[in-house]
Amino acid sequence: MNGAVRSPGWVLIPLLVFGMVLAACGAPQSAAPAATNAPAPTDAPTTAPAPTAASEPTAAPTAAPEPTAAAAPTTTISQAAPALEGTPWQLTGYPNSAGQASKPIEGSRVTAEFRDGKLAGSAGCNRYSGSYKLDGDKLTIGQAASTMMACADPAGVMEQESAYLAALESATTYTIDGDTLVLTRADGAQAVSFVAAKDTGQPQLTGVTWQWQDFKGGDDSRLI
Repeated sequence: MNGAVRSPGWVLIPLLVFGMVLAACGAPQSAAPAATNAPAPTDAPTTAPAPTAASEPTAAPTAAPEPTAAAAPTTTISQAAPALEGTPWQLTGYPNSAGQASKPIEGSRVTAEFRDGKLAGSAGCNRYSGSYKLDGDKLTIGQAASTMMACADPAGVMEQESAYLAALESATTYTIDGDTLVLTRADGAQAVSFVAAKDTGQPQLTGVTWQWQDFKGGDDSRLI
């Protein structure tokens, strides 16, 4: 035969090579290094501690109480008793001609004013004046001089005038209680009593300049 018979060895060589390749491909690959297990994540992140509730602010300091105004001290003003001297006095009682305690006749006004050793006033009809001396509560009144008018109204005013002037001269002491003046005789009996006269708005006899207007005679005739 012209053709050469192929040796079985040539056929085996490719088979061997192919088998080696297969062997190489089929050989188990070296195990990949096991992955390091990452630490399992911890459970839900630790809850941050709840912020402590802020303590309620302490109440603002109580404002200091405003100092109470001190109550103004109550002042009791007692009205001073009028003095014997310089006070206009009005008659409230006298002994009549029978020695009995009497009140002034209605419609008459009897007054007295002590000033600097001089006593003056109205006896109800006539003006009178005199002198006096003081020694503590001791009082001495001299005989009074008066004008010489005669008054018929009110009835009995002239008898009252005489009894009043006589009672003044009998006084030896005086006392003032409130607005009342009492002159007492040596035997302790009351001579006369007065009350401090209220201001009537009428001018006093003293300290005023008077201008003559007319004169009434005893027969009721007037001279102008």
